[in-house]
Amino acid sequence: MENGQHQDNAITIETMKQEPHKILVIDDEIGTPDSPERTAFLRAVGYFPSTGGKKPVEDYPYTFDCHTGPSEAGVNSVEAVKDAVLRCWPSPDGMRWALVLLDVRFGKDEKFGFSLLRALREDSRFGHDLPIVMLTSEDEAKRVRADELRANGFLPKADKAGNPQWSRRELEQRVLKYGLIPDDRD
Repeated sequence: MENGQHQDNAITIETMKQEPHKILVIDDEIGTPDSPERTAFLRAVGYFPSTGGKKPVEDYPYTFDCHTGPSEAGVNSVEAVKDAVLRCWPSPDGMRWALVLLDVRFGKDEKFGFSLLRALREDSRFGHDLPIVMLTSEDEAKRVRADELRANGFLPKADKAGNPQWSRRELEQRVLKYGLIPDDRD
């Protein structure tokens, strides 16, 4: 009897296992494959182990897709970003972005992220449903502008001294507060 109960528990646990929630990161540095910025970000949020390596930790609750912002021609492009968002909004398998992390500054363009935010909010395919958290340094003027454009929140990149501020805890707080994930907490 005990053995049968153990097998039933194993089946129940296995069927309860969920697919990781998808997060889209739109950032000119993090979006670049194999960039040190991407590796540092993924390590800081706990996706890669802090001890090194670039293999995701087991059972990490999120997956990341990254986009740099520019079109294939290398020019910052609102349409290229919209296409990246549409890949999983909604997707044929019913999955959708749980959260979009959007940088403010793209190269020398200090306001391209705000142009993207405005365009995504004005597009009827996304509207208010797409959860967008801005990646930016601590700057009150940027926060005010992002609030005006209806960003859901912020994930600070660095403090005023330039020290990195993101962490798994900070990311999870934004996902729980703003993300589109089922709330399965008791």
